[in-house]
Amino acid sequence: MSTSRFLRASMLVLVCLSILTPTLAQEGIRSRHFQTSDGVRLHYLEAGAGKTLVLVPGWSMPADIWEHQLRHFAKTHRVIALDPRGQGRSEKPAHGYQPARRALDISELLEHLGGEPAVLAGWSIATQEVLLLTHEEGTENGRSIAPPSPTSTSNG
Repeated sequence: MSTSRFLRASMLVLVCLSILTPTLAQEGIRSRHFQTSDGVRLHYLEAGAGKTLVLVPGWSMPADIWEHQLRHFAKTHRVIALDPRGQGRSEKPAHGYQPARRALDISELLEHLGGEPAVLAGWSIATQEVLLLTHEEGTENGRSIAPPSPTSTSNG
């Protein structure tokens, strides 16, 4: 097969795959933004309805790392996956990377979402930020913590 014919066939396969593969938006996962009190525009993904579950990825990871969890839990919950400042599709400011500021970002996201109780799941360094938020604000509003891994170790 000639190189040009191979390239045309490869392009056709890629186009077909992109048409057949559902995008996050087609699966009901919406891309949204909010602005923090220090003026930084943060991105998050939202899917489903019901009690709120907020997923925060580890350092340098985007919200998209939670794609499987978004799809799974959106069947029964409102699921939010945050792109913390400097990560994913959020702004990348020169300031605000201290754990206290990043915990405040999560708090401000919760307020932006309506201030209802939520389950917070932080992975890697985000666990520290979720714990700091809980220490600062308490759990009287029903928020709880779950330190999961965004990768599945099960076979199903």
